[in-house]
Amino acid sequence: MKNKHLISPMDFSKEELNEIFELAEKFISNPKEFSHICDGKILATLFYEPSTRTRFSFEAAMMRLGGKILGFSEPNSTSSAKGETLADTIRMVSIYSDIIAMRHPKEGAAKVASMYSSVPVINAGDGGHQHPTQTLTDLLTIKSQKGKLEGHTIGICGDLKNGRTVQSLIMAMSRYKDVKFILISPKELVIPEYIKEEVLKRNNIYFKEVENIEEVIEELDILYMTRIQKERFFNEEEYLRLRDCYVLDNEKMKRAKELCKNEPILSIKPYVHKKVGIVTTGNEVYYERIKDTFGPVVMDKVKEFGAEILGQTIVNDNPDNITKAILDFIEKGADMVLCTGGMSVDPDDKTPKAIKDTGAEIISYGAPVLPGAMLLLSYYKKNDKLIPIIGLPGCVMYSKRTVFDLVLPRLMADDMVTSDDLAGLGLGGLCLSCDICTFPNCGFGKGV
Repeated sequence: MKNKHLISPMDFSKEELNEIFELAEKFISNPKEFSHICDGKILATLFYEPSTRTRFSFEAAMMRLGGKILGFSEPNSTSSAKGETLADTIRMVSIYSDIIAMRHPKEGAAKVASMYSSVPVINAGDGGHQHPTQTLTDLLTIKSQKGKLEGHTIGICGDLKNGRTVQSLIMAMSRYKDVKFILISPKELVIPEYIKEEVLKRNNIYFKEVENIEEVIEELDILYMTRIQKERFFNEEEYLRLRDCYVLDNEKMKRAKELCKNEPILSIKPYVHKKVGIVTTGNEVYYERIKDTFGPVVMDKVKEFGAEILGQTIVNDNPDNITKAILDFIEKGADMVLCTGGMSVDPDDKTPKAIKDTGAEIISYGAPVLPGAMLLLSYYKKNDKLIPIIGLPGCVMYSKRTVFDLVLPRLMADDMVTSDDLAGLGLGGLCLSCDICTFPNCGFGKGV
């Protein structure tokens, strides 16, 4: 990373970011150890735009590390007021300094500076474009508070159109798994289209846009608040109309805390080693008119969870024979029975009746999910044990992902699936059959 410019948070790899975070944690735990590592070094702070926190943070950091600073916070007091170009200013300043931190009101100015500098350039904010050092601080905060950077639902609220910290954070977090974004802003200040198209959609990252913070605050792991930026508005009336639209007050924070109460937000259940019986129905397969291609698909799916296959029984469309085959597997110790075939509403599809005739309680025949609308879920009670009996629709045989992929993990963890749970899959229940499947890292079946 030596002599490397920092213009965008994407300039560093994830591995390099981890190195930075580890070093930052050492700084925090023992600042005296590093109090002289910048002895003899000079930081130039070139602030073409007003700043307090960012400029002071750079200057204080350099001085705490033993270095010195030079620079300006008012461009009208420099030769740029006389027409000196940014390129010429940078060429000159890089002669007198070892590193440059620059803030500029124009997007892309930091990139231009890096092209003409003989020393590393740090982008301290370029218009409404990027703010990578703030993003590094944000990532370190998330990592220290949450323990990791993966798997968070992040709400970003405020001026998303002009907020450079917002765009930098989204770009940086796009490289971590299972991250979702809820973008909260008035319609006048929505996230730029290029962020949605080139970062979120291109990387198959779930996001949704809302205007009301109250309706989503309970869904969030992290809430990132940004101010409505007066300096980015050309119309003061519009700024005055929007400036107070988002205020994070005690009442909103109280609601978020009440959601947790004394319960964990989530619990992790281990998968249970299960014995699975497979009953394949249909005269065509039974009389060998067609080859069974359903059984192998189902076997592969349950084996992913470490299940033991007790066997596969192929029966004709006689409901009594289907019922007997299911009960035979239960007597052999099956923890789950999967029935393939005969699940539609055609008169010769007898599997639903056969499952009911076992005495199992039907939880639902049908689910608001495509592919997989004709799923049947039931539970057979044996002593104190509930044994799932599932009727699988034909789409499980040929579709890459279906409703079966949504319910199987829960069943394999002995997590009871209710009719309400299945109804809830209606939000996000349409598989988009993407050319490159990223399931489960997508919105399918996530209630979105």
